[in-house]
Amino acid sequence: MLRRSLLLVALVATFAHGKELRVPADYRTIQGAIDASAGGDEIVVAAGTYHELLDTKGRKIVVRSSDGPAVTILDGGNLGRAILTATHGETLATTIRGFTFQNGRGTITTACGFRNAHLGGAILLLDGGLSIVDCIFKDNASDDVTTIVAGGAICACRSELAVTDSRFEHNDAAYGGAVYYNTLISRAATIEHSTFNTNGPNGGAIKAFIAASASVTIADSTFDRNQGAAGSGVELEGFDRATAFVWGSTFTGNAASHGGGIYAYMSNSSWLSIAVSTFDGSDASFGAGAFVSITGTATAEVVESTFRNNHASFGGGLFAGAQGSGARIRVERSRFTGNEAVSRPDTGIYADGCYTDGLSPKGNGLYYGGGADLRAINGGGITVVGCLFAANNAVRGGGAHASSCAGGTVRFVNTTIADNGTSGLHLRQGFPNSAGDLGSEQISVTNSILYGNGGNQLVTESGSLGGTPAVEYSDVQSGFPGRGNFDAPPGFAAPQARDYRLTNGSPCIDAGNNGAIEPGVRIDLASGPRFVDDPQTPDRGLGASPVVDLGAFEFQLAPRRRAAGRP
Repeated sequence: MLRRSLLLVALVATFAHGKELRVPADYRTIQGAIDASAGGDEIVVAAGTYHELLDTKGRKIVVRSSDGPAVTILDGGNLGRAILTATHGETLATTIRGFTFQNGRGTITTACGFRNAHLGGAILLLDGGLSIVDCIFKDNASDDVTTIVAGGAICACRSELAVTDSRFEHNDAAYGGAVYYNTLISRAATIEHSTFNTNGPNGGAIKAFIAASASVTIADSTFDRNQGAAGSGVELEGFDRATAFVWGSTFTGNAASHGGGIYAYMSNSSWLSIAVSTFDGSDASFGAGAFVSITGTATAEVVESTFRNNHASFGGGLFAGAQGSGARIRVERSRFTGNEAVSRPDTGIYADGCYTDGLSPKGNGLYYGGGADLRAINGGGITVVGCLFAANNAVRGGGAHASSCAGGTVRFVNTTIADNGTSGLHLRQGFPNSAGDLGSEQISVTNSILYGNGGNQLVTESGSLGGTPAVEYSDVQSGFPGRGNFDAPPGFAAPQARDYRLTNGSPCIDAGNNGAIEPGVRIDLASGPRFVDDPQTPDRGLGASPVVDLGAFEFQLAPRRRAAGRP
């Protein structure tokens, strides 16, 4: 925020000394005003519909409407090019504010890895920078004559891009129905406080292809009813130290084959963070809420997010795969409720070198992970900590499914798995990969609660290598062998209302293993402190007092009442 504030101050200082050029009062056309402008000038455009092609020509200027985007329209109908082109070394100081861009069809060019292709239905940005504020992009899409290949609304390559307070509706392209961003050098794109509705059906809303320390940040934005092949809300591919952030955003009713809300593939020391976001009512074959695939030495986190009422065949809420000895995924303090992994037509076969799931030729087989489908292979690792899986359903693993193979590891720590259909957890290990690598894969469940699930609470499946998941210090209905395990009603506050906090007298209080908690984990799913000692409960777990509770929620002591008349 400080960096952004300083940038705004710098821009204000820059433009304070420029001229104001008015359209049509001073100049008949917007392009005429741009041609007459110099750095720091501000072009103010009156309400109306403008049929012209614009080129910012490297100017560090502001082009803004006087009355807002609803009444100030840039219409690209029958013009045959991107409505606005910025290809002369512009920077983020070049700002477009308060326009509607519609009926753009893109410019034929060789750029962004494409050859002689229509790019950027409304805006084409190459090798520069652009700030877009309070704009509407609608109906920029392929037609019977023109096929937009990348960026139905905006195509930006090797550039700095900032989009704020804007709306994207009914845009489409083969890649990035609304926005396509591609940079193989260290550049950054920021998209915030914006909405993406009904973009597609081909390219969804946003596609970003980043490498070489480039970054993409998507914050406080909404993605509703977009469609695409993969990641109909956001599709991210990151390589070579790229970073991607999705924060405070909502994904509702999106549809894709992989990743209804988000599809992310990260490798080569890249990093992905999905935080404080909601995935609701989306549809996909794999990962209706989000599909996250991490390889090599890449890492990813899904933190403080909600997955609810999503429908897929594999991973109703989340499908996550970690492949490679340095690949790590962490799912922390997130909620999975009302998701399903059930048969969908033409799902296809899932194969990763360890497992082949689904029936030939189009799937329609046994499907896994109502809340989440988690797969760690060839040394990859996935950790689930402080999460809730409730009221999900699947053919196998109503709450969640986890597979490990060839050295992969999956850990569930302080997780509550309750009231899911079919089973609570379905755990699969002891399988070599197709190359015959054995590894020392392991699945573990610690400090967790598995109660009230349909069928079995915990179903295990072992391959040719055998082995059984390690379950310890957990409350498992009907019991499960392991140190510190027990079977007793956990004393949830109101499970019928999906309130799985612990109540006074719960056997899960002070019953965990402190050693299973990683350093730095200090709060529970409700943002309350961990390691709260209940003086009314004897320590049943392992470690020095205070001993951690089981499940996603730590029992919090009621505030003490002050005696009357005392401070």
